[in-house]
Amino acid sequence: MKDKKELVYDLAGTLAAILFGCVVVIFIIVNIPGTTEIDGSLIANVLVGGVTLFAPLAAYHLLTDWKVQHNTSIEKEYLKEIFDELRKYNRKVFKYVDKANDFILHENNFGTGNLFKIDKTDLKDYQDSYNHLLTILGEYKILSKDKNIVVYANNYDNLARNTYAIFEGINNIKIEFKRNIYGEIEETEEEIKQKKKSALKDFLMKKQSLTLSGETKDYTYWLILDKFKDQHNKFYTYLIEKKLIK
Repeated sequence: MKDKKELVYDLAGTLAAILFGCVVVIFIIVNIPGTTEIDGSLIANVLVGGVTLFAPLAAYHLLTDWKVQHNTSIEKEYLKEIFDELRKYNRKVFKYVDKANDFILHENNFGTGNLFKIDKTDLKDYQDSYNHLLTILGEYKILSKDKNIVVYANNYDNLARNTYAIFEGINNIKIEFKRNIYGEIEETEEEIKQKKKSALKDFLMKKQSLTLSGETKDYTYWLILDKFKDQHNKFYTYLIEKKLIK
């Protein structure tokens, strides 16, 4: 999108080029062998022709600038919606990604990982948010015509869906306990806790094939969560630096 000063310069440059062309045409006519005097009406016709040529060119410049401004306005509306949804993830999603990472780190190294569950309200909000976000991104990657946006959007789609499935899986982990004939659990609280931690660890260490940026690899569940957060931060930064600050 051009500012008014640039647009005026473009129009002035176009007009100057046309007038120069008119002068050249008149000069050629005047220097045709046998020409003894300048026909005023001929010169007028040349100038009128030049002005006639300038009119559609000026309209083209103005229309092009309007289209750019219009597209920029639409793009900013999309970006606002995208940022609104991305910001929600910081509150609703990544606290659980951090909990998963902390659990694996402490459980693998010290056996002191903290158990956690995904709040059902947060999970529902996340589902609504990423469904809306992926719809917007699907439209925006076409509008932006930016190859990096396409890659980010496709990766985001893949990671967001898998993250939701992993969160659901965490809440649905099934554990078998020893029970007496009355159905009561016979194990101690510590044994129950250790079984839950072992089940959560086994779940987060499961592997799944995932395609990111055109490359397919096997990732553990906790690494998928970590990559989702990392991709989110990179995407967020890219949008700010390349789309908002320009």
